[in-house]
Amino acid sequence: MRLSPFALPLLAVIAALSVDVPARAQEAAPGRPGIQLKFAVIDMERIYNQAKARADIGRQLEELRQKILTETRDEEEKLRQANMELARQRSLLSPEVYEQKRQEFNDRMVAAQRRVQAKRVAIARADKDAVQTFQNALGEVVAEIAKKHGITLLLRRREVVVAPESLDLAPEVLARLDEVLPKVQVRVEWPAGQ
Repeated sequence: MRLSPFALPLLAVIAALSVDVPARAQEAAPGRPGIQLKFAVIDMERIYNQAKARADIGRQLEELRQKILTETRDEEEKLRQANMELARQRSLLSPEVYEQKRQEFNDRMVAAQRRVQAKRVAIARADKDAVQTFQNALGEVVAEIAKKHGITLLLRRREVVVAPESLDLAPEVLARLDEVLPKVQVRVEWPAGQ
């Protein structure tokens, strides 16, 4: 494995900081009190991938998307049948009546497309709200655990080149988060008339 030139100084700094882990006293400037630093890392990707609430949100959203997909297919089939019937009747209808029925069909098709789009937007909004609920709870749990351990500097795992597994708060955060928020109800506000 080849490291870039700037990675070596970064590794040296990290190695120097990890000598006195988990706590390291920072040198105080003359006339200023010292700041006690306690480092930790957190694997946010692991939390997002393994949290029960995130899995629950994903499951509910997939069910909603499948429901919309089924409804869309049913509507498309009805439109296809109506279009075939209209084509069959073309020779039987006067041009004016045929044109009127063609316009009614087009209006029906546009309305169906709008309904599907409105449902997709409603699901996207519900997804956003559910994820926001999850993130709020996650933030509270992270703050709670950091305070409990006296952590003064918390870094995302993906931004740290080297850190011992013992510094990762993810397992504790994940356990507490699953306890506090095992599920999030995805609430969809369907468009009027849906």
